[in-house]
Amino acid sequence: MSERVGDPAPGRPIAPGKLFPQLELRVLGPLMIRIGGVEIHHPDLRRSRVRELVHALVVHRSARRDVLADLLWPDLPDPRHNLRVTLDYLRGAIEPRR
Repeated sequence: MSERVGDPAPGRPIAPGKLFPQLELRVLGPLMIRIGGVEIHHPDLRRSRVRELVHALVVHRSARRDVLADLLWPDLPDPRHNLRVTLDYLRGAIEPRR
């Protein structure tokens, strides 16, 4: 499935015809992420919490951040910091130029 996207400056509309690169995930067995046909190999994808976050995002696609944080760190009184750090690891792996 493709959706419209561009790389516009903030506040500028997205140019018609631009597409998100295709995203492929394999979550059964070893985690595999492929973007635009290119498999992502990044050390942070070997982190167990990053893999668990990807699985949680697949299963609970529209879950709010607080729900994801509680799901991954149920024993912490305030797991939001852990979620922010783990999201940064994931973003760094799939968007290395951000």
